[in-house]
Amino acid sequence: MMKFKVINIENLSEAQFDSAFDKMSSERKIRCLRYKFAEDRRRMAFGDELLRKLLSEVYSADEKDIELNNLPSGKPVAKVLGKEVFVSITHSGNFVASAVSDTAVGIDLEVKKAYKPTVYKALNEAEREYIAKSKDEALAFYKIWTAKEAFVKLSGVGLAGFSKADVLPLVKNGKWDGLVLKANHTEDYVFTIIYEK
Repeated sequence: MMKFKVINIENLSEAQFDSAFDKMSSERKIRCLRYKFAEDRRRMAFGDELLRKLLSEVYSADEKDIELNNLPSGKPVAKVLGKEVFVSITHSGNFVASAVSDTAVGIDLEVKKAYKPTVYKALNEAEREYIAKSKDEALAFYKIWTAKEAFVKLSGVGLAGFSKADVLPLVKNGKWDGLVLKANHTEDYVFTIIYEK
């Protein structure tokens, strides 16, 4: 089982932010307040709230029975009625997304914008070649990038494992080495989830 939700937070009010922030654990509030920009704090609070709602729906639990915290690596962890479950959260631009699974899961969403070729150093040679041969290089880049981010979140290795994550087989085939990749894109964003089969 794997479920996810994506929402646009652009028109959500300050009162809605306050409500979402109040529901966060002390640990998550501290992490949220470390963000320099208010937009980042909004994304984190609304991402938490979206995840709580998704967990509540999936596990038929009251939101008060849901705990969200972080591992030392920063990876979010959730408990529903005391049982640990696999979760992932992402946010970019006006979008936040959350995923819940009964196996390890990673989710990433990126709003498409101009990027500097210097970010290519985080990609391996095969990934750079895949992008160069693509009809839409920007889309190919974001497919690779979001897959790497989702994989890093799934594995919990943190950003240190980003450049080592070889996701090309997943991007090309949708399945590889016991993992499943689901992706979607619009004119504005690219969205990828990777979870264990």
